[in-house]
Amino acid sequence: MSLIAGIDPGATGWVVLLDSDGIRLAEPLAGLPGWRLADILRDAACVWIERQAPMTGQGVCSMFTLGQAYGWLLGVAEASRCPIQQVRPLDWQRTMLRGEDRSSRRARLEACVLVASRLWPGVEFRGPRGGLIDGKAAAALIAEYGRRSMLGGAP
Repeated sequence: MSLIAGIDPGATGWVVLLDSDGIRLAEPLAGLPGWRLADILRDAACVWIERQAPMTGQGVCSMFTLGQAYGWLLGVAEASRCPIQQVRPLDWQRTMLRGEDRSSRRARLEACVLVASRLWPGVEFRGPRGGLIDGKAAAALIAEYGRRSMLGGAP
């Protein structure tokens, strides 16, 4: 199957390329130039990106920063000529984190790393000192959600 891209656009966001054999590439978005992201996405059959929206209590400055980064990601994805699917966090998490504790932000981050580690045991989702690389795990799970959706079955 062709490559599916998953993007977690958050502050610790990543882009992951996935096919039926597993994760082919994973890179953090921080400092990633637009031309490099476009090169990564060029080989993808589809880009699945987590839809962003303001949250209650989020400051105006952080909302503007998030919106700016999200718009940049959508623009680069569009320029790479890949079909783009935006998915709400609730939708992909409900499917991919089924049965896991999602009661708090921390629980969701840990669940992402746990589930991703189960699906791809050869891929590291923790840093050298044991910290969670939750953006990488989330991007991988978004890509897997997209892959399952594209196969026509229920995600």
